[in-house]
Amino acid sequence: MRALAAFAPRQGAVELLTITGRQPSQQRNLAAQRASGKILYFLDHDSHVQAGTLTTLARALQETKASVAGGPNIGSAPSSWMAVATELVLSSPVGSPLIFHRYRASPGPSTGPKAKDVREAGEKSLILCNLMVRRDQFLSLGGFDPRLYPNEENDLLNRLRDHRAKTVYVPSAPVTKPRHDSIPRFTQNNFRYGRGRMEQIWTNAHREDAVFLAILLGGILTLMAVVFRHPAALWLIGLYVGCVAVESARLSWCTPVPRARRLNRLTLGVVVAGLMALRHAAYMTGLLW
Repeated sequence: MRALAAFAPRQGAVELLTITGRQPSQQRNLAAQRASGKILYFLDHDSHVQAGTLTTLARALQETKASVAGGPNIGSAPSSWMAVATELVLSSPVGSPLIFHRYRASPGPSTGPKAKDVREAGEKSLILCNLMVRRDQFLSLGGFDPRLYPNEENDLLNRLRDHRAKTVYVPSAPVTKPRHDSIPRFTQNNFRYGRGRMEQIWTNAHREDAVFLAILLGGILTLMAVVFRHPAALWLIGLYVGCVAVESARLSWCTPVPRARRLNRLTLGVVVAGLMALRHAAYMTGLLW
């Protein structure tokens, strides 16, 4: 509400639309159809919108002439050691290959004289829990594909870029969200994201999805090498373990450890490495599913 209070005087009337149901993609499409404004802003039920986020995103849309502007999803104050470790894994280039920009403020090249921290980006940087879209272009493409959930925004962003629409990432316009505090939930969500990615590729393949197919193929070949005891298996596993170990050590060394969590740096590094491997395994299993 504070974010809306700061946003409304500059933009005029603001509508709050909530559609209930069991298919979020369809529900968001219905809300977009019922809306009367020119700009749509999508968020999740647990997104905590910062006071200036809406204004910053709207300014980015206007100054860059973009169709979509979105910011990162940053972890809120951690409530457990699990939340601390999860935040590190999500924002790591090794823990979240290709998509780590979604989880940390990462400024890039300017796209305009007044947008020093704004850069053009696609679905690997933008995320639906913090996404502002021009309503006319959203509706012109039919909105979200109702067959997809999750990953519906990835498909939409790919379609927009296919139509030469500009989509920009604004690292100074974050929302905060609580992180996972249980390993089963962490595993389930990563499995669901992997499954959603493959459903998106299966439903509406895009050239940028080739990298995920390459990752899947690499995982399958590594697994086959292990099963058939090929000499390459040891090298591949060693390379992976080495990357995870080095990144986990770096993160644990550079991150302030909250004393209240009773978590020293060594323990944090071990936990981060375990969660990183679990995230990769769950996502890969979801792709295969």
